[in-house]
Amino acid sequence: CITLGLDEFSLANSVSVYPNPANESITVLTDGLNMTKVELMNIAGQIISSTEVNSTLVKVDVSTVSSGVYFVKVFSEEGTAVKQLVIK
Repeated sequence: CITLGLDEFSLANSVSVYPNPANESITVLTDGLNMTKVELMNIAGQIISSTEVNSTLVKVDVSTVSSGVYFVKVFSEEGTAVKQLVIK
């Protein structure tokens, strides 16, 4: 069992990843949080793509990524948040 601090929990709640499941691209949106980097990782933790950003919204192309379950890791000055993503 992983215990999350309140800050990590609220950080994850302020990040949205859609559509989920995805086909062509995903949109990562934060609730006023400035993202510095967005990573797409496979289930083994390998980084599939990494995008440097300075925004509250970013689009990531996933059209060349194989179908499966992935994790979107969002970095900000306040910390990191991880969301699960399914690619069809």
